[in-house]
Amino acid sequence: MKKVAEEQERVFSFFDRKDGVNPLELRDRLMDLMWKNVGIIRNEERLRKAIEELDKIWDEELPNVNVSDGSKNWSYEWVEALDLYPRIFTGLVMAKSALIRTESRANHYREDYPFTDNQYWLKNVVVSYEERPGSRLSERLEVTTRPVVVTLLQPEDVNLPSRVDW
Repeated sequence: MKKVAEEQERVFSFFDRKDGVNPLELRDRLMDLMWKNVGIIRNEERLRKAIEELDKIWDEELPNVNVSDGSKNWSYEWVEALDLYPRIFTGLVMAKSALIRTESRANHYREDYPFTDNQYWLKNVVVSYEERPGSRLSERLEVTTRPVVVTLLQPEDVNLPSRVDW
C-alpha cells in the first residue's frame, strides 16, 4: 500500500504547485535534446551531454512540473506531465546503451566508431535498474552486454565479415 500511496502522491502533485515548469515546454526541450544528441548520428561527446542533461532534468525540473489548468478531466497538460517520466527514463536508457556500443550497427551510427565490428560486438546490450537512494537516475541504470545466441546460421556460414567499414 505504501507504493500505491507514493504513486498517487506523485501523479497528483502536479496540481499542488502554483508555479513551476510547464510540461509542454519541457517535453519540447526533451525532444530537441534527444534529437540533437541521441538521434541518428551519435558520438561520445553528445551522448555524455545527453546523459548529463537528462539527469539534470530528472533531478531539478521534473519535481517542479505543474499543471496550470487544474482540471483532472481531459487534461492534456496532465497527460504530458505524466509522460515525462517514461520519456526521460527511456532517453537515458537509449543514451547509455548507445554510449557503451563502440561501433555502428543498423540504425545505430557512431561518428567516432563508423564501422561494424562483428568480432567483438555481436552482442545484445542489456539495461537493468537498481534503486540506489541519493544517486542520479543514470547511476541506477546498469548497462551490460551478453553474446547474441545464434541458433540457425553462424556469421561465418553466410560470409558475414568480422568488420565492415561504411
